[in-house]
Amino acid sequence: MALHLAAWLSLPQPQPPLAVDGASFGGFNMVTVDIVAWQMAIDGASFGGFNMVAIDLVARQMAYRSNGAGGCTDNAVQELESGGVHGVSNDTLNQWPKVEAGIKVMEDIIANADFSDHQLPWEPLFESLLGDQGSKEHPATIDSFDDHTSYFASTRFVKPVESKDGLYGTRSQIVLAVWRDGYGELRERSLDNKAMTWQSSQHKMSVKLSE
Repeated sequence: MALHLAAWLSLPQPQPPLAVDGASFGGFNMVTVDIVAWQMAIDGASFGGFNMVAIDLVARQMAYRSNGAGGCTDNAVQELESGGVHGVSNDTLNQWPKVEAGIKVMEDIIANADFSDHQLPWEPLFESLLGDQGSKEHPATIDSFDDHTSYFASTRFVKPVESKDGLYGTRSQIVLAVWRDGYGELRERSLDNKAMTWQSSQHKMSVKLSE
């Protein structure tokens, strides 16, 4: 079975569960179908607005799908070339100021990194890429959609701010890396809501990259 990773980002509104080969899909999942065919088979009109990136590490294939506001009917899927840097947030692929800036940061990190012996520049990834707090003034509260977009379109790390739904901000950040020999490592930085302190965790894995 090939290994597939898929990231699903959707608006917070009711939607039917998505099943693939009998397995419910939520966040990350393993499936046994071609990722392009899988994405094309999804009825985009049945879901709220979403962005989806699926990666087959065995076939070295990556594909992107978005249904815009949920009314997409043409099942358009964009295959992405390997060796590039891509980003996605609240807009379509590689859009929004914080995504465009983040791509450039990631390209610089890659250009100056040593990936031999399973090394990775973890600190720059968390601090320079994921820790960027943008250039716009941090709002005291979020009272409207305009308040949200004016600040959060430019920042990849959101400091806690009060909103009508309670405290809003970045709570967890994850970096997942898989080397060509199948060694994988996942590191997470997460916020303890009670103590309001950041904690870190690390997980190592072995991924079979051949049939």
